[in-house]
Amino acid sequence: MLHVRAVNERLKPVVLFYVLTVVGGWGLVAAFLAAGGDWVGPSGRFIAILQMFPVALAALVVQGPVLKRPLKLPFGLNLKVNRSWLFAWLAPALILIVALLVAALWPGQEVVTSTAEYIATKRAHIAATEPQNLAAFNTYVHTNPPNHPFSLILMALPVGLTFNLLLALAEEIGWRGFLHAHLRVGFFQRSLIVGLLWGVYLLPDVATGFIFGDHIFTGAALILAHCLALSPILEWIRVRSGSVVACALFRGTAMALTRVGLDLVPNVDPRVPPLYGWTGLVAILLTLGALLLFDRFWAKEPVVFRTSPSPAAGA
Repeated sequence: MLHVRAVNERLKPVVLFYVLTVVGGWGLVAAFLAAGGDWVGPSGRFIAILQMFPVALAALVVQGPVLKRPLKLPFGLNLKVNRSWLFAWLAPALILIVALLVAALWPGQEVVTSTAEYIATKRAHIAATEPQNLAAFNTYVHTNPPNHPFSLILMALPVGLTFNLLLALAEEIGWRGFLHAHLRVGFFQRSLIVGLLWGVYLLPDVATGFIFGDHIFTGAALILAHCLALSPILEWIRVRSGSVVACALFRGTAMALTRVGLDLVPNVDPRVPPLYGWTGLVAILLTLGALLLFDRFWAKEPVVFRTSPSPAAGA
């Protein structure tokens, strides 16, 4: 009986955090829809960015005013850089490259592999969606010929280190900061819980057509699978780096590379291109498998398969 009561007391902050997060994030979506907002345009993208901040705000409110506990140590706001940060920064690019290989090997899928193909797909997209801008595009391409499309991967990497990192940190303070400190369970249990809560939180973005268009049900399954598959990778980064900032570095870089994936796999079905589409999901699962094998057989200090219990994070 005492054990059950203790568990319930530990879960109360988690429940309160998630309720506040959902009320804030889903409330933004509801208000935007009530105002007649368009998810396809820039305003929809702006609301999607704003939707990241209720996660941090809920974590800060519960940890600070409610629990009256410190923020820096439990949340992992640690700027001490180690090798895990390099993995966090480059792993999204590796996932994208694997996803491109998956798309290239899958019958019927196309991957842009030359500058001419890149220009042609961009021209076709503008002709279909913004025909009034086609002449300006042709003039710009003629005077400023683009580099090879694969250079977009290298160009996206610095974005993950700067602006996108700050945006991703707004979410990661909650998912891999607050929850990491308050969920006193094992690696896989925490990864499962956080991944599920994260995926459910993103369901309004699917229901409104922002991520997968009209494919609401298969899109919901994809976003849940995406979050569940990424969660162990981010949990591994969180433990190895000792910092939630490294997790934000991974997320911010992945956000930048998602746009690149849409350009390099110009499929009309939004369920296909990386990183959110099924090609990205396959690449994430392959990366997770490789990471687990490394942790099991080669890591000097295993995170997943450690022989001694992991120290509890201060909460």
